Amino acid sequence: MKEQFNSERFSFLPSVKHSRGHTRHLTPEHRRKISLAMMGKNKGKNKGRPPWNKGKSTPLEVRMKISNAMKGKNRGRRGTRSPSGPRGSLSQEVREKISKSLTGKKHSEEYKRKMSETWHRLLKDPTFRQYTRKISEAVRGEKNPAKRPEVRKKLSEIMKNKLKNDENYLKRMMRACNIRPNKTESFLMDLLNHICPNEYKYVGDGEVVIGGRCPDFMNVNGKKKLIELYGDYWHRNDDGKARIEHYRKYGFETLIIRECELEDIHMVTNKVLEFHSSNSEQVRGNAYFSGDVNFEGGLR
Repeated sequence: MKEQFNSERFSFLPSVKHSRGHTRHLTPEHRRKISLAMMGKNKGKNKGRPPWNKGKSTPLEVRMKISNAMKGKNRGRRGTRSPSGPRGSLSQEVREKISKSLTGKKHSEEYKRKMSETWHRLLKDPTFRQYTRKISEAVRGEKNPAKRPEVRKKLSEIMKNKLKNDENYLKRMMRACNIRPNKTESFLMDLLNHICPNEYKYVGDGEVVIGGRCPDFMNVNGKKKLIELYGDYWHRNDDGKARIEHYRKYGFETLIIRECELEDIHMVTNKVLEFHSSNSEQVRGNAYFSGDVNFEGGLR
């Protein structure tokens, strides 16, 4: 006896309404065949014709209805949204997977060449140049929202809260900027390795964040000691007291060395040895000016 068709078993499948009024459910295989049969048939059909919605604007009433209907709904990918994050944001797990998959990858020379050719072609296009000029003019001078006092204050508060509540945020930001020690920091790093071998490490690349701030050098042998290098330009109006007090809250002692002080190596040496007093006698016994490196001339 022929088994009677039960439509409830296939209620999850998409259906097609026939002219006779009954409904027919499509299997995945059937849908695939229809897709292959229709592929390429509409290609170029509307070429040269203006878009159907050109010059038309959605009424405000309709836009408000759509907005209210979509509020609270996830329009992102299923399973990727962060439960506590904004709508459509990726979860931490997905972001970590994406980060791991991209870590260490470099663009091929062919890809770089194609990108370069595309960019040069766009720059020669007057339409593209006019488009970029309009964007530039829209945010130039007083039109730039970031120059408004209320916007700057709001952005400052957002950044402070992020640095205060999420120490990994600063690490990720500095890692993205590919921070490396500059010439002055490299000089002080070599000097510290001669004065106190294997005692201090450069962590100014975001490796260590203490209360939303990143020190330049940190003791790696159990002592809670930090060394900050202050450049003559960027820290010309900073006496370092606020930073010393900040790290003191977390139990760290801090030594401030200014860029101009590196011209007098003997003074900096005594300053570091006094700060690193626990092993001062042992450090003084090391052949500090011996070997191939001579720091007597200071930083040039």
